[in-house]
Amino acid sequence: MEVPLPLNRTVVLAVGALGVLMGVATVFGLTRGIEAWLWLGIALVAAVVIAWAVPRRRFLHGFLAGALAGIAAPAVQAAMFRTYLVRNPELSASLNQIPGDLDPRLFFLATAPVIGVLSGLVLGILSWIAGRLVGRMEPPPEA
Repeated sequence: MEVPLPLNRTVVLAVGALGVLMGVATVFGLTRGIEAWLWLGIALVAAVVIAWAVPRRRFLHGFLAGALAGIAAPAVQAAMFRTYLVRNPELSASLNQIPGDLDPRLFFLATAPVIGVLSGLVLGILSWIAGRLVGRMEPPPEA
């Protein structure tokens, strides 16, 4: 019976923490107009880090790290909502369009799992691709 390799929690948590960092940067209005590019840069760097640090199960590591980052950013925005509104006044109008008079903080929290899954899938795929490009071969199975 083959024992599955343990998860590299350090890599998952370190990459996931970037979601907290992006959430805080967004709250303080530091990412205006470049947020998508910052996420793309983070994803590409994180995929390469995962490819180098993790010899196997790169997709799983990327998925979990991306999901954590994708959930963390809107959670930070919800937790620091008043500051988020003050520092990003242009978003007030779009937040008024949330259906059903739902509190925007709850909307952020409700959409966080969806954002997390999508982010996880993207980072998982990028990590798998980066693993193939880096060329770090998986060790052969022990006989």
